[in-house]
Parts: sequence; structure tokens; C-alpha cells
Amino acid sequence: MVKWISILRGINVGGKRVMKMTDLKNLYYKLDFTDINTFIQSGNVTFYSEIKNSLEVKRKIEEGILSKFGFEVMSIVFEEYYLKNIMENIPFKNEDTKKQYFSFLENEPSKELIAKFIADTDSSNEIAIGDKVVYVFCTDGYSKTKFNNNFIEKKLGVNTTTRNYNTVSRMILK
Repeated sequence: MVKWISILRGINVGGKRVMKMTDLKNLYYKLDFTDINTFIQSGNVTFYSEIKNSLEVKRKIEEGILSKFGFEVMSIVFEEYYLKNIMENIPFKNEDTKKQYFSFLENEPSKELIAKFIADTDSSNEIAIGDKVVYVFCTDGYSKTKFNNNFIEKKLGVNTTTRNYNTVSRMILK
């Protein structure tokens, strides 16, 4: 059995693409996943599966959501060890965790786009690129940073979804 974590993009935001976590959890059970836990209303799920391929798990989740809820949702799926590795390699370890965010990338961007992205930083934020993740430290808070999902997607050419430090650390503990 593999312990997986899935994070969904853009559900339960502004009354759009509404999905109750109990309904999402029931869907995961119907998809033959086990020991399912959800965190807050933004689609963070830990679960186990016999499937060993992340793309297969991702496809199964996205098709299941489309079938059950009637809308498409992008999911990023990874094994638990990946999330632990991200937390162990935070470049801002001595900084305020309330200002730390993780933008998870659906795919690895090109080296050229990464170089241009890093050159576009400003004095109110710190960023670092990891393994399919952008670490963002927002001095003035996430609501005031330009390094939001849309900016990162445009600059790196990949789908992304962002979670704060507290959410990511809670997913590891389950």
C-alpha cells in the first residue's frame, strides 16, 4: 500500500465548484482508496491505495470528481515522502511559518522558465524552487504577494495550487 496525498485546485472558493469534504471522502472510498482523511475545505486528502503510479491515481481522482460533481478539478498527487522532503528542505527555516507558502507544480517547468521566474522576484518576497514546488515567503502576507497561483502558472507554464505552512504540516501528521 502506498500513502498518497492529493491536493485539489479551486474548489469551494467564492461559492463555486462546491464540494463537501464528506462527499469527497465518500468518492475516494468508491475509488477503492482507504484510510482517507480530509483537511479543511480546500480539497487536501491523505489516503492509501494499491496503485503505485501517481498519474494513474491522479486520473482516477479527476475522472471520479467529474463524474460525481459534474465539473473538472485539477489535482496534484504525490507520495507522503515527497511532502516530508519538501518540509525538510524549506529554505526559510528560521522565518515566521505564518508567512510561508508552498505552490505545488503539476509538472516540472523548463530550466529557462525557472531562471526567468527567479529573476522576477521583488524585495517583499523570497522564493526558492524545489522539486515541483515553489517555496514562497511573503513578508506582507499572501494576499499582497504577486507570487500567487496565476502569476506562477503564467511565468512557469505549469498548473499549480498553493497551501500554507500549517496545512502542509498537518497533512504530514495524519
